[in-house]
Amino acid sequence: MDELILPVAHWQVMLKHIQACLPEEACGLLAGTGRYVLKGYTVANKLHSPVRFRMDEQALVNAMVDIETRGWQLIAIYHSHPQGPSYPSLTDQQDHYYPDSLSVICYPILDQWQCRAYQMDTHGYHEVAVQMC
Repeated sequence: MDELILPVAHWQVMLKHIQACLPEEACGLLAGTGRYVLKGYTVANKLHSPVRFRMDEQALVNAMVDIETRGWQLIAIYHSHPQGPSYPSLTDQQDHYYPDSLSVICYPILDQWQCRAYQMDTHGYHEVAVQMC
């Protein structure tokens, strides 16, 4: 299924986190079953950079343990691009270490935040539809 199903409640948690981290990139995980998001995990960007992120290792491990304990899967890794673009950068592509998960990029257009999802592989990436519900 080439679609990410993102409940509005989880999108709102992501937005709050993204806005709290400005002007730095925010990052986190989306977990659930199939492509349906059941929970978002906000994770600190230990680089504190407006153009790059690296997740805090302990927070990442804690989230992954919780995901596994619940019997869910890691669906996506999200991060923001406060100044754009709306697609994965070369660094994003090179640093995407979970090939079965999507990369969700959050970006502003005229002060309104949007998100796009991408499946990445060794050949690049292709966009996956995001359905908010």
